[in-house]
Amino acid sequence: MQQERPRILLADDHEAVRQLVERMLGPDFEVVGSVCDGQALVDAAKSTACELIIADVDMPSLNGLDALQVLRRDQIDTPVLILTASGDHDLARAAHRRGAEGFVMKESMGRALIPAIHRLLDGGTYFPNLEDDEAAGNSSATA
Repeated sequence: MQQERPRILLADDHEAVRQLVERMLGPDFEVVGSVCDGQALVDAAKSTACELIIADVDMPSLNGLDALQVLRRDQIDTPVLILTASGDHDLARAAHRRGAEGFVMKESMGRALIPAIHRLLDGGTYFPNLEDDEAAGNSSATA
């Protein structure tokens, strides 16, 4: 009997990034939607059953963090992994505060994306930079 693949909704304004992520997900995951802006992400999340959302931050019509805030306000609790090129500790903290369960920089997605997805699907979180801050004694890392 074949096990169902986890369903993922993908949002990024760059088609090449969406295609790359889809290839990386390969046969282990099913991409059930691929959208190019934040409002389309909100609409798709409300109408598409999935176990995980992967969203860029810098997108037209509604950025990824604002879309995340709308999803949480509307009580859509699907785990969200932020995948972004323009990341730093402040952006990771902002994503965490708005309800994201994970944060991956595009420059490290080759090594971090699949482990982050598995951690979120297992009910955990993935904020490696913030976890490093906490380990170093910076208590404001996830505040």
